[in-house]
Amino acid sequence: MNAAIPNRVANCIAAPAAALTAIRNNPSQFYVNVHNVPFPGGAARGQLQ
Repeated sequence: MNAAIPNRVANCIAAPAAALTAIRNNPSQFYVNVHNVPFPGGAARGQLQ
């Protein structure tokens, strides 16, 4: 059994208010790309709806 991995967020940046408004108004035009050490090019990508 693997030990639990604690939630950790690092190297994030604050989003400008205009960007957050654009995402809120039209989320399907944006995606999330998660990077980590084993997969520096992207571990997961998800299209917003």
